[in-house]
Amino acid sequence: MFSVRRFVGGLAATLLLAIYPAAVVGAEEGPKPQTLFTNVNIFDGKNDALSEGMSVLVEGNFIKKVAKGEIEARDDATVVNGGGRTLMPGLIDSHVHFYLSMGGGRIGMETSRWDYFPAMGAAAAQEWLADGFTTVRDMGGMLDGLRKVIDAGLLDGPRMYLAGSTISQTSGHGDTLLDGQMGPGENNLARLGLFVVADGPEEIRKAARKSFSYGATIIKIMMGGGVAGAKSPMFAPQYTNTEIKAAVEEAASRDVYVAAHIYNDE
Repeated sequence: MFSVRRFVGGLAATLLLAIYPAAVVGAEEGPKPQTLFTNVNIFDGKNDALSEGMSVLVEGNFIKKVAKGEIEARDDATVVNGGGRTLMPGLIDSHVHFYLSMGGGRIGMETSRWDYFPAMGAAAAQEWLADGFTTVRDMGGMLDGLRKVIDAGLLDGPRMYLAGSTISQTSGHGDTLLDGQMGPGENNLARLGLFVVADGPEEIRKAARKSFSYGATIIKIMMGGGVAGAKSPMFAPQYTNTEIKAAVEEAASRDVYVAAHIYNDE
């Protein structure tokens, strides 16, 4: 129920693995680090009431023991006195757009340089983590560069599941071409790969495969309009069954799934 992430690695560890056989390295590994939380009130997500005066022992990435009062830990354990505060499982936000969080709306995105998107994404990741979200699904517009930096322990942020490029039909909710722009090369969001227009099953397959090559773990397609879409009314369904099936088949080949932007029953 609780999540503690510890990142260990780097060049030294890589060199060590290259020099010594795996069996030797495994034999020399020490005990996993311990973190002991004391004097906390636990909200476990299942019960309405808090469990007061609790202690929680974390070993490595796993909860080893939860008990009322004191828990015995090793002498080298990191001890965190909660001071009667509440300890709870990390929250999960299942729909974020970290790279699209800058101000100025659509025009602001169009006039932003390539370096501004990941900078805003990094700021958003730290803000979400500070608010208690330890896992997020970025549902379109983020490739895996920021996730790699966070997973390497170089920046604080939540665990990320990414949809990669948002895939839309022409004149769909994700068609970001502005008046006067003749193609994706003239459009900022399309040029940077945050949004992709794909028509027909084969274009959708190619777009999905490209998203996977950029580290996506989910495929996101636009199946309806939205209040923020200038080219597609909310009631209008988008993509045919054949096109949707192509996306689903590509996702199934990676043992993942397709998420859809959709507001209407049809």
